[in-house]
Amino acid sequence: MRQEKFSIYSEQRAFGARVREAGLSRYEVGRSLGVSPSTVAGWLAGYNRMPPAARAVIEYRLRTTEATTTTTTTTPTGGDR
Repeated sequence: MRQEKFSIYSEQRAFGARVREAGLSRYEVGRSLGVSPSTVAGWLAGYNRMPPAARAVIEYRLRTTEATTTTTTTTPTGGDR
């Protein structure tokens, strides 16, 4: 039983690292879910179990954030003119 709990929460910690790498703040995530930033921090640190609906919302935010960062283009500057 203890091993199962550890694996669930360690997976949440890995998910939390992905959220931080994407640049989403606890405040932004909490605001979109209607919970406090400290609740989000507990989920992402693996201290508390994250509800499946919250995970789905965060996954959606990650996909839209990652899609935005991969589709941005830069315009060249310099002396080609």
